[in-house]
Amino acid sequence: MKKEVLLASVVLLVSLVLAGAGVATGWYLALRQFRAPLEAYTQGETLGALVAPGQRPQLAGVYEDGEAVDLDEISWSVPTAPAPFVGFTPAPGQHHNAFINPQQFRSGASPVLPKPRNTVRVFLTGGSVAYGTGAPSQDRIVSAYLERMLQARAGDEPTHFEVFTLASPGWASTHERILIENRLSELEPDLVISLSGVNDVWWGSQGRNVMWFRAQPDTFFFGLLDLAFRAGGRGPLSNVVGMQPTSVPPAVVAKRLSKNVRLAAGALAEQGVPYVFALQPTLSTTGKTLTVRERAIAAPNRSYNRVCYRVIGRHLRALERENFLYEDLTDVFDSLPSSEEIFIDTGHVGDKGNRHMAARLAKRVRKAIELRKTPDPS
Repeated sequence: MKKEVLLASVVLLVSLVLAGAGVATGWYLALRQFRAPLEAYTQGETLGALVAPGQRPQLAGVYEDGEAVDLDEISWSVPTAPAPFVGFTPAPGQHHNAFINPQQFRSGASPVLPKPRNTVRVFLTGGSVAYGTGAPSQDRIVSAYLERMLQARAGDEPTHFEVFTLASPGWASTHERILIENRLSELEPDLVISLSGVNDVWWGSQGRNVMWFRAQPDTFFFGLLDLAFRAGGRGPLSNVVGMQPTSVPPAVVAKRLSKNVRLAAGALAEQGVPYVFALQPTLSTTGKTLTVRERAIAAPNRSYNRVCYRVIGRHLRALERENFLYEDLTDVFDSLPSSEEIFIDTGHVGDKGNRHMAARLAKRVRKAIELRKTPDPS
């Protein structure tokens, strides 16, 4: 009897072990297919991860502190979180040298409602340059420089300037427009700035319609959901987003961007809030005399970029809105000497470039604020 009980126990134990091994194997096989996209998604979170050791000294010139800058701590492709309507935003938390607060602003503070008295609130949105990709610290992104410059010029006025950044690498003008309509306009802004343009051109070069497309994070999240549906026996998901095999004509790129700008300006006009669209500089469109390193990294589709920018500028200069101002930043580096390093790659800059852009924007902000103070003649 004891032998029978012992044998039964052994059989049960073996069965449980085999069942457990089967479950573990099943889980491993099920999860293995998710591992590759997850690992790929985390690559490139810092500038250091993208730069070979021998190339690091060449980038020192784009920074005020030169070789003292730690490239392995510089936020590049920030982790993102799925977000309503815009698809994705920077994920809250500390990401190397970038801190994203719970409201997804790249700031340690959040906009307070109701807005304090004597406060001028400015929002900056856009893609990776507005976000601060490549900046050596949180206080050397465009909005941080801009806030300090505005405050320094406040003089004896009882005015407190605050500038908040809500931007994300990969965003096009459509993301910015929806953000302005749905969120920024609800946070009592005195001014909204889009530092933008290059992503619309980039997505156009890839055959994407910026009014109906997926950026990289959207594609990543869609891919994970598709894998989950397939693993659960419900997939594949229908892909309702297409792309054309050739680049979008520059006139169409400009038309779509201009439409987003008009809609964003219209949403802000309801509250009498000025809107500034600043066309960001790129290596393809700058008039700066390039350094040897900058010439070596010139964009392969340089002519397409230039044509797109030329047509975009024509559209935006002709845009008539009482609360709209257009600022062409493509020439912001033109007067710099040929020895001055500015561009990290074809579109991103170090803190030197951020400071120059902020200085130009500070002048435009003053004009825009005066625009809001001007009483309605009607």
